[in-house]
Amino acid sequence: MAAVATARELIPLSRIIAALLFATAVAVFALQNGQAVEIRFFAARASVSLALVILGSLTAGALAVGVAGGARVLRLSRQRSECAERLRRLEAELAAASQRVEPPGAGQRARPPEGQAPAPQ
Repeated sequence: MAAVATARELIPLSRIIAALLFATAVAVFALQNGQAVEIRFFAARASVSLALVILGSLTAGALAVGVAGGARVLRLSRQRSECAERLRRLEAELAAASQRVEPPGAGQRARPPEGQAPAPQ
């Protein structure tokens, strides 16, 4: 019997499909615009295919997004580790404090029922 995929499992598949469709669209666009263009950057000049310029720009953008995303993942991972360590310390502190606390009524004398005199000490 085939297993039914959950929405959580389909998210990565949908991202892969979207990425492939986007890459195909960019490749078609680049191939349709293959004429040579002159690129000037400060004092440098070069004549290159517009397709290479488009693909180079796409690659540079993807790298920038990847670096920013990687930095965010590292920051969140560090925060998670710090929170896990703080939780561990607080749980240990709670366990130690609960061992020091007497149960309710342990240090108190029992009260006599209403109307009776307290027992002599």
